[in-house]
Amino acid sequence: MNVSPGTQKLILSLLILSALGFVVYSTLFTELEVPLDLDGNPVISNVVGQDLIILADKLESVEIKRDLFSSSLFTNLVDITVPVEEEVQGRINPFSSIGTD
Repeated sequence: MNVSPGTQKLILSLLILSALGFVVYSTLFTELEVPLDLDGNPVISNVVGQDLIILADKLESVEIKRDLFSSSLFTNLVDITVPVEEEVQGRINPFSSIGTD
């Protein structure tokens, strides 16, 4: 069967276009499957922020040993904070015209 090169290009273009259309349609119009429990209800484990809830549960179980505060490493800590000095206040209304203060 002899098919002209123009017809071959047209058939190949239609096949590529239909394959591309199928891929686009299947990615855009397919619904995401929501996992269901045995009763048919959506599973709550996919809740936004579930990782924060799990982290909060882990933090609640943390215990600090009281002997940490009486150890020599803790009592020998030195406070090296620098006091914050008062700074000069600017104008009462920085948006008003100059000279109207």
